[in-house]
Amino acid sequence: MALLSDITSRVSTLLGTEASLSTTEIESLVQTRYEHIYETWYWSKRLRDFGISLVAQVTSGASDTVTVTSSSATVTSAGTPFTSAMTGRQIQIGDDPQYFFVSFTDTANIKIQDGEGADYNWPGATASGQSWRIFKTIYTLPTTARDVVSLAGAFPIDELDGGRARLDVMDPERLTTNTHPTHWLYAGSNSGLTAREIEVWPIPTEARLLRGQFNREAPILSAASTIDMPTPVLVFAAAADACHLLHAKQGSQETMWEQKALFFERKSLEVMKDYKIGELELTSPPTQIGRAPSYTRARLLGTDYEVSHQIDTPY
Repeated sequence: MALLSDITSRVSTLLGTEASLSTTEIESLVQTRYEHIYETWYWSKRLRDFGISLVAQVTSGASDTVTVTSSSATVTSAGTPFTSAMTGRQIQIGDDPQYFFVSFTDTANIKIQDGEGADYNWPGATASGQSWRIFKTIYTLPTTARDVVSLAGAFPIDELDGGRARLDVMDPERLTTNTHPTHWLYAGSNSGLTAREIEVWPIPTEARLLRGQFNREAPILSAASTIDMPTPVLVFAAAADACHLLHAKQGSQETMWEQKALFFERKSLEVMKDYKIGELELTSPPTQIGRAPSYTRARLLGTDYEVSHQIDTPY
């Protein structure tokens, strides 16, 4: 695998001695094209593992019911059931169907908030002796995660078709619980816009570890950064962009750079096709449909491009 400095040097070599294009400009073109190519194809080197520690739902007992006050965000418990770890989790109080988010004050007091971290005043009448349940369905992905490829615990967890809109129809109050979630869906990003979030469903009643894989976002490169994609693809693509920039700099009468841009773009697409075949074999499940007797020692190929049809091999 090449470094950014290697890519820049190769692009510069393809352009020849061209003083009107600086190294900084070439690096910017490489970075931009790198992000585009990297995030529009599932390169095998993008895959990363991650884990999510599920939090079990907690419910109130007879000794720690709460008092809610009309037009106040403060919720006070008769006991001391709250912990700082509950901040950011969801809470549903009494018979009120809606849920809020928790902000920890002390072991006897919390505040209810909206999803953006702003205090939310209790909309109902003042009441005491209210039961509650605190749960967590929304989890933050690693900051480098662009999209989830797989998620599993004791068994695989499927992405929910229809996303949040469908879940809000199925279980708007998030009442359904299970020892293990069966589905997940994208839930936007965290308040700092630094990471994506997912929601799991049903609400877990047991703490357990989920494991999964995600595709990484394209990182910002430096001169010593390793390029984790096929070098020729990026070199030819960045060279095409550089030629377009030179054409723009030198005026519309100069056709040479546009011709070179078309050549390099075509070369980039050609080598991309070759590499995609190998990448599909690395990231796609086997699709073989053959069955060969063991004594033949036959090798049944299981890629997207080769399928054995030895269905009725005689014994």
